Amino acid sequence: MMDSDQDYELAVFLVPRLASFAGYHDVPLVYAVMFFFLPAFTLMTYRFVHVKTQFYELWSPNSRQKPYYAGLPDPNFKAGRHLKTQLRRCDGHTGRFDPTVSPQHFVTAFPWFGYIRRDSGKGLPEFEIAAKVWKRAGSKGGYFTEDFLYKLRVRHDAVVKDMASTSAMSFVNPEAWAGRPIEEPREISTLNLYLSFDEATDLLADAQKSIKYFDAWNRYAEASIRDYENGVMPIDRVEEADDSLVGTWLNGADETSGIALLRHRVPCFIIGQATSPRDIHRAKNALRNYNFVSSSDILRLSKDTHRADRLVATAGGQLDDLTRDLGLAKAIPAMNMEDIERASSTAQGYIDPYYTNPQVKTAPMDARRDPSTLNSVDSPVNPPAVCSPSAGKWSWWHEGTLDDSSNPCLIKVGGKNKNSSNGYRFFDRELRRYLVFDEKVNPPDNYRANVDIFGLPVPKILFMERENNKDLAKRRPSAWMYKTERPVTKDIGRLYVREETAVIVEQRASPERSSRSPSVTSPTTEKSPVPVPQNTRSRSRERTRRFSRSPSPERYEARSSRRYWKPRGDYYRPRYDEREHSRESRHRSRSASREYNSARRYEERNDDSRRRNYENRSISPSTERDRNRYSTLDIEEDWMDVDIPNKGKDKDPAPCSPRRSPSPSHNSENLSMCGSHPNSPNRLSTSYALVPHAPAVITTQLPNGGENVSLAVASTSSAIIPYMKRPNEESLQSLNSLFPALEEAPMDVRDVIARGTRTKFLAIWNFPVYFLWKHVVEWVLMVLDDLPKVILERVLRTNQDGNQVFWLKFNDEESATSFRGTVSRRRLWPGGQYCYCDFIINSDYAGANGRSSDFWQPEGLSHGRELEGAAFNNEYCSMSISAPSLRQRLGLPPLNTPATGKPSKAERRRMKEAALLGISLEELATLRRKPSLASRLGPSVENSRSVNEPSDEDNPQFVKRRRTHL
Repeated sequence: MMDSDQDYELAVFLVPRLASFAGYHDVPLVYAVMFFFLPAFTLMTYRFVHVKTQFYELWSPNSRQKPYYAGLPDPNFKAGRHLKTQLRRCDGHTGRFDPTVSPQHFVTAFPWFGYIRRDSGKGLPEFEIAAKVWKRAGSKGGYFTEDFLYKLRVRHDAVVKDMASTSAMSFVNPEAWAGRPIEEPREISTLNLYLSFDEATDLLADAQKSIKYFDAWNRYAEASIRDYENGVMPIDRVEEADDSLVGTWLNGADETSGIALLRHRVPCFIIGQATSPRDIHRAKNALRNYNFVSSSDILRLSKDTHRADRLVATAGGQLDDLTRDLGLAKAIPAMNMEDIERASSTAQGYIDPYYTNPQVKTAPMDARRDPSTLNSVDSPVNPPAVCSPSAGKWSWWHEGTLDDSSNPCLIKVGGKNKNSSNGYRFFDRELRRYLVFDEKVNPPDNYRANVDIFGLPVPKILFMERENNKDLAKRRPSAWMYKTERPVTKDIGRLYVREETAVIVEQRASPERSSRSPSVTSPTTEKSPVPVPQNTRSRSRERTRRFSRSPSPERYEARSSRRYWKPRGDYYRPRYDEREHSRESRHRSRSASREYNSARRYEERNDDSRRRNYENRSISPSTERDRNRYSTLDIEEDWMDVDIPNKGKDKDPAPCSPRRSPSPSHNSENLSMCGSHPNSPNRLSTSYALVPHAPAVITTQLPNGGENVSLAVASTSSAIIPYMKRPNEESLQSLNSLFPALEEAPMDVRDVIARGTRTKFLAIWNFPVYFLWKHVVEWVLMVLDDLPKVILERVLRTNQDGNQVFWLKFNDEESATSFRGTVSRRRLWPGGQYCYCDFIINSDYAGANGRSSDFWQPEGLSHGRELEGAAFNNEYCSMSISAPSLRQRLGLPPLNTPATGKPSKAERRRMKEAALLGISLEELATLRRKPSLASRLGPSVENSRSVNEPSDEDNPQFVKRRRTHL
């Protein structure tokens, strides 16, 4: 049952305000770019807007909403309570750039904006308007109803409690954690006061927006943590979104964030500018709108439909409008034409009304019959990522001809007729189709990928299906096909990288060869890029490919009037002719780069290359050569680098081909503290630098439109490899003066390494207290990166009298010895202090373990040094809060609560006893103090005390405690 206007209080503002819909007709600054291609999708909704001389297409790949496009905001604009009362809106929202009302452009600092809930109609208190829950009391103000305040407080406490369980986001996404919403307790408490309707509207809007922010953050954090724990698999197709959320505009978003939003079923929208003739033709023939308001969901805020505006008009209040809206951006970032074209739905692959991968170029139908018709100088065809077949039933498509012509086509057949044709079978994993061709299909000349793994494009051919067993009707064509129905597990999601292609593989068999004869793919012969002297034996190894024995396409065979599946004769393709390479006929040959009579220096030969006197010698001596002469790079890819060491003494070293550059993650400014990198010989030498930065003043823009707050936070930068810059000397000296580091160990250490002195326990004692947990653990993980066989079990931290000590426990003594030898007496940064790390005995570590609850323990370390479980204990190893709290903004001192650790059992017992007696812990310690020696010697000594010193007998708490015990 819908409420009538009589159930609401007449809204009378003391100062005239703007209408809720004010300024929305103003033309926004459009940022129509797209930086990545979407997975396969279905065009859910779209509309065209004609503004001035431009056509814009607003569409969505997963949502049925019709959102309003707000445009780019001015970064310096402050909305909400910072505006004058005359510029505030009657329903309390902050205008077109309010993320709780309409979707906004994706912001990296606040990726959870798209997860905000829309008005669900379930009676949640964060969606009520002030006129319904505020009741007038007197001529100047009134109160909110107690029932509403109770529901609002319960809802607020629930979302805040759920938010406390998302602390793992501090290391899953530190940037998003820094931009999380902050609790404001005063927003709820001030609603109990006597308020005018102006104040009630603004305060209620702020409180409701905070609850929406908390709820959106919880939803985003839960999905992100789930992806972090379970891993992220590539999505083959975009699923329909949850339209109960507001959503976001993907224009300007990076691919990782955009795919994550689609995977979490957040409504995503794209605005594109019609630039191609196809899009302009579509825009002119479609129903057009001449502003961004028409046919959008924002029309619910108009004066005729929005209840808040209607109540003000009924009470005779004044609502103003705006010709030019507030907060619009004054400039637009530079845009690339390719990014502008990619924002179109047709450029993303959706055309009339099917999806075709825009990154795949199909080959003409005649390419499989006449390869010479293809232009070999065309741009290379890059295959899509290897995908697995989607769930559902498969269909059969056999090659045939149209009824009225001889044009070839693929016709859908039923299950009874699936064996009615002999031919070559391929598999469309996306549409679940068996494609059977009469003749062998060859890939185009400009296709370089391995067809056994990445497949090949489907020829341009019609796909037809008979309707009611009569006429043929067109169906959606297939774009990509594979030779096998299902891929190998390790190949799922694999991408083809053209930079790794060092040889051109001839994928097409010669015309003279029979279709049933074996077709061996072999690399073309190319000259070595490195000149090798002929009098030196070449150790060069060109990038060669290891061809896998993938199954060839199966074909139909008819035998004894029975059709059955039979693999072709070249089902397993041999790498060479076994007759020519058998042990009896194989001859030993010299390297092609060395003459037959050239002398080889005896010193250049390795002892392992000589023939050995095995008792039963059956292994070729060539397999026992020194492996150090070859590249030691061990990778799982199909390519091997060139490695040509110089063997001559009097010759200049030959210029080797450049090795693959180290992974970008080694030089990144944001090194993940949970992941680690596999050990590689190509990795640069690491400077183990542990540099905590001095507190720096940063500026944080609050998500609720609050003013910019400058605060000092400790930097948690993880850029620690390689070659960290020297820290600020002035800040470092001030920190060292406040927190001096220990020069001598506070425990007994064993700095002499011997067989009987080594243990599996280490201690690091000269890290001052301004070294955070994040810094130390990241530094330890970085050191373990170069020690692949070292297993770290536990790290403890003790802090007594300002002396911070880290206690490390390893799996065995060898691991502890390797770690100590790597870090001991090494500088923490270039020119900085040294790291003091030595062995300790088991009893010292056990004592530290017993008195410290501040620890870090990985749930499991794999051989590749990757953390399988949570990287930090959420309770003890929390990062420094980078956003201000309410007490910080009010200038109040922090609460007397411990930063880390839990009270021990004895402390909890003392706290309970002090609470029962009604005294403090210091007074309880005085009461529990043992009697002095003077009190035990007698009254003579007792009387000799100073008269100013009170006795225990005069203490009323002591008398009360004695009476209680008696």
